[in-house]
Formats: sequence, structure tokens, C-alpha cells
Amino acid sequence: MTLKSILACGVAFCLSATPALAGTGNLYGFGDSLVDNGNIPKLTGINYPPPPYYQNHFSNGPVWLEYLPGLSGLGFKPSNDYAVGGAFSGPVNVFGQNFTNLENLPAPLGAGFTQPLPDFLQQVQEYAATGQRFGSGDVVGVWVGANNYFAALGILALNPTNPTQQITTAVTNVANQTAQGLSELAALGARQILLFNLPNLGSTPLFNTNPAQAAVANEITAAHDAALAQVAQEVHLQTGANVILMNQQFIFQELLANPAAYGKTNVTLACINTPSCVSASVAQQNQYLFWDQVHPTTGTHLLIAEYANSALQGVNSLSVPARLMTQGTEAFSSMLSQRIDALHEGVTGLQASLPGSAQLASNGASETDPFGMIPQNKLSVFITGAYNDGTRKNEAQANGFNYQIGTVAAGADYRFGPSVTAGLAFGYGTDHANVDQGGSVQAHAYEFGAYGAITQPNYFLNLRFTYAIDDFSGISRPGVLAGITATPSGNSFSAAADGGYVLHFGRIDAGPVAGFQFLQTNINAYVEQGDPALTQSVQAQTLSRTLADIGVAASTDLHIGNIALHPRIAATLNGRLTGNAGAFGSVFTDEPTVGLSTSYPNGPSTWGVLSASIAAQLADRLSATATFETTVAKSNGEDHMVSAGLRYDF
Repeated sequence: MTLKSILACGVAFCLSATPALAGTGNLYGFGDSLVDNGNIPKLTGINYPPPPYYQNHFSNGPVWLEYLPGLSGLGFKPSNDYAVGGAFSGPVNVFGQNFTNLENLPAPLGAGFTQPLPDFLQQVQEYAATGQRFGSGDVVGVWVGANNYFAALGILALNPTNPTQQITTAVTNVANQTAQGLSELAALGARQILLFNLPNLGSTPLFNTNPAQAAVANEITAAHDAALAQVAQEVHLQTGANVILMNQQFIFQELLANPAAYGKTNVTLACINTPSCVSASVAQQNQYLFWDQVHPTTGTHLLIAEYANSALQGVNSLSVPARLMTQGTEAFSSMLSQRIDALHEGVTGLQASLPGSAQLASNGASETDPFGMIPQNKLSVFITGAYNDGTRKNEAQANGFNYQIGTVAAGADYRFGPSVTAGLAFGYGTDHANVDQGGSVQAHAYEFGAYGAITQPNYFLNLRFTYAIDDFSGISRPGVLAGITATPSGNSFSAAADGGYVLHFGRIDAGPVAGFQFLQTNINAYVEQGDPALTQSVQAQTLSRTLADIGVAASTDLHIGNIALHPRIAATLNGRLTGNAGAFGSVFTDEPTVGLSTSYPNGPSTWGVLSASIAAQLADRLSATATFETTVAKSNGEDHMVSAGLRYDF
């Protein structure tokens, strides 16, 4: 094989693999013809590659970089694509002279463009020269390396001296130059980089009819992919950027083994060299895996983008389960808070009485029972239910979601005297989230709570603790050939204290309130199941938050006939004292040496909460309560809660 025959096929190479996110930023591309959206004419004025190539793309339609924004929600404009067909990873020495691009090699070895075309490193420098920096939600795609090997094989065909050394040198150069470029991208702010490795070059039409050449090409591929995995891990460790290695070799092997599942009827020939294919519709052309000797059809590029989107979405949804369970823990703790409110009678809760029961509420600070009536019965039992819903917006590297939480609890409390009450509660919660960009989380929580209340003439103090065993019945998201699922387990814990000072204004009790709450959710390590090119192994994780609130509350008593009602309203300013609990790790199971890190989004630092509740006495020993609560000005979403309960005194 001569270098000329290699160059006649095109510039770079084929197929593809994984990751992509729910867009909060923009998408950028760097590399060779597998990323190029038609840049050569813009740089040279030459109509290259000419028809039947599509608009100077190295395919019969758009490349994966152009499909991904529509799938992921990432922003994109053509100028975000810095890739150029034929690009080397960096300078390549050919017969004593450095070249940056396969197309710049002199004719008849290359296209022989007199105006130099950039390599990957120069593309990165071009972006840096604009003065821009990548945002935390931006995604950068990099696909480069095949042209270095095409050049090396062409040189070997002309001068077959020390082939092993030449190939080793080529792989080492590609690895080093790619690492340099990735590090520079990370220094420019890139936090998520999609790095494509190579499928087996021996399976392309360029090599697949010659077993000996195919074997050599596959050996090069194996060496390149092993070196690239090491590069991805090292750049991640050195810069903190997530380098998501999209394993094209794995995907390509699956596609070759089962082409019909991907809508392919021909995975060996080049469409452009088959008259019946090149004259057919694009849909028919896309039944071919390859457009020319090394480049995929646009249908294959769409498949590449689908894998990329699914994997990126998977990485960016890893924080959702713990965030959902934290909401569930807070919902159960809030139910206990409402129960404590009722114990405080007219001060921080609601109470009603019928004629014949102890007269209630608003007796005044000098009275022996400033919080309303003191029930004659020490033991009470209750059952209550609540429904919570809300949303979380997309944030950088974290998908948003909307959630629904249903909780039911039963318990009992005992009044040790006019000032002290304690109780226990058991609850069950079902928590569900629909994740942006597809996927869902379903969990069950088996909950235990303990609480206590202390009341004095002009102040009160509440304490509550919860613990839950969390069982995820299903974490799921779309794959390409099959969905991705997981069923981890975990536990959650909360501790809270709040209190207030009470001022009495006739029949109205009002005053300042304040509180602290600590929440922690733990999820055990787990491994996803499903589409093998997209599953992840996820390390154990812990999410913790410390929250505080300060505000005002007021309550009163109303009489409608013989029924006494007690409404209460409160407004608080809530804040996050401590937030991000750090990062946890994951790997794609087909690339177990390439680590990724996920950090929980901090969310807003302050927001408001408004609540209103009311209760009515249904019988001498039976009362009912209802509460509504909502957040205000919460920048990352909103939360709502409605609850109702029954209480019976013994």
C-alpha cells in the first residue's frame, strides 16, 4: 500500500462512541475530518471535498457534532467547530520536514494545498487566541489521531525500515500531543471533554479486503486506544476535567456483529464506490456503515451522536438519586415539624375545641397556659399524609428534574407535663423524579422519626430526628439499543432544632422563629445494567446539607358556630450554611481505567418559604389538620407541599 492510495480514501476515520448532557452550555469541536463541518473551503477557497460529498463534509451529510446539539440541548453555531479534515494531532515529521495536516503533504502524496491547514494543537491555540474561555456547562469534543497513522503507514510503504519503531513512535506522538491539547483545553476552562478513540482500522473498506494489512491496522488501533485511555485518566487527575472516553472500538464491534439492529445492511463496502448506493437517497445511503474508504455515512454519525448524548446524559444524571432522597428526607422531617406545631397549640400550630373541652388560645403571657389549652389526655396518636412536588433546573454537569414525593406516617406522642412532650413516628415514602433529557428515578423510603417539644410562657424549642432506609426500585435512562437501569440502596438521616419567641396581642400570637437542619443521604456503590457501551460503575456517595432559617410566624383562633379553628401563617428566609459534600467517582464499564468525578451542585444560597395551615376539632378527642407550603425566589427550582392529618387523644 502506498501513501497515495491511503490519501485517496480521505483524511481521517470512522465510527464512534459515547457521552453527552442536558444542555446548560455550548458545544465545541476540535480534530480532523470526523468533526469537520466544512472548514477547508473557508481556509483555502478550494471546494474540497467536492460533490458527491455533502457541503465539503467528509460524508454524505452532517457529522456527529452537528447532530448532538439537537439531542442534548447544548448550544452550537458552525464557528464553534475548529476541526479541519486531514489534521494531525500535532506536527508530524515526514522525510525530515514537519507537516501539520495530511492534505498539506506534497502531491502526489497529498492534496498539496499550498496554504497550511492546522493540526489539533493549532486549533486549540486558535481558540485561545480569541480570548474566550469555556463555561462550566460547555462540552468540548475531540477526535484526532487516524491521520497520523495513515501517514505512518504510507511512509512505511515507501520505506519499510524498522516498522515497529515507526508505529510505536507514531502512537507515542499522538498520545503526547493529544494530552497536551487536552490539558490546554482544560486550562481554558473545559470541564467536560468528549474524547473519541478509534475503532478497528482494519475493519474499514480501506483495509478489510487484505487480511495482512487489516491485522497491522488493528494492532495500531489497539496501541492507540490503550495509550488514549491512559491519557484520559492522567489529564483527569492533573486538571480535574472529566475526559469521557467514547469507546468506538467497542461500539464498532457491536455494530459489525449485529448491523440490522442499527439499521445497516452493508458494513464492509464504501457507499461512494458503489454506483447503486451513491445514486440512491440519503436514507438508502445510510444503510451503509461507510461513506468512503474510512469515513462513516451521516446515518452513522447520527448513531455516534446518539451514543454521545446517552452517555453524557448518564454522567450528568448521577447526582439525581441522592438529591431526590434528600428531598424525601426533608419531606418526612417537615411532617414531624407540623406535628410538633400542633403540640404548641396556638403558638406555632393549630388547635380547635368544642364546648365542654378546655377553653383555648390567647390567654396571655401571664396565664398558666399561654399556648392555649393543655389537653387533659397525655397520650395521643396520629396519622398524616403529605404530597411534595417541585423542580430542579439544569446546572453545569448536573441534569435537572421534576419530582413527586408521597409520604404517609403514623405515630404517638406523650405529654410528660405542661411543658414537655416527646413522640415517635414511622413512615413510608415513595419518591419519583423525571430527569431532564430522559430517564427517571423511583425510590422507596422506610422511615423512623423521634421528636420532642418544650414550651414556656414566651418561647418554645423543638427537636426532631429521622432515619430512613432507602431502596431504589429503579434508576433508568435511555440507551441506544437498550435502556440503562440500576437498583442501588442507601440510607438517609436528618437532625433539626428550631424555636421561637412568642408575643401575645389579644387573640393573636406572633413572633420570630429560627431553626437549623442537617440532612445527609448515603447511596451504596452500584453497577448499571443494560446497553454495554453505556453502563457505569458508580462509587458510594454521600450528600449532606446544613440549612438554617429565620422568620416570623403568627396564629390566632376563629370561631364558626361551635367550631373553633386555628390558622397559622409563617414566612422564613432559608439559607444553606454548608453545601457540596465533595465528589464521587464513576467509570464506564467498557473503559474501567478512565475515572470520572461528579460533584453535587451547590444550589441557591438563600430562598424564601411561605406556609399556611389550619386545624379543626372533629370530635371531643379527634382533630384534623391541613398545611400548604411553598418556596419563593429559589433560583434552582421550586418546592411545594400539601399535607393533612388526623389526631386522636386517649
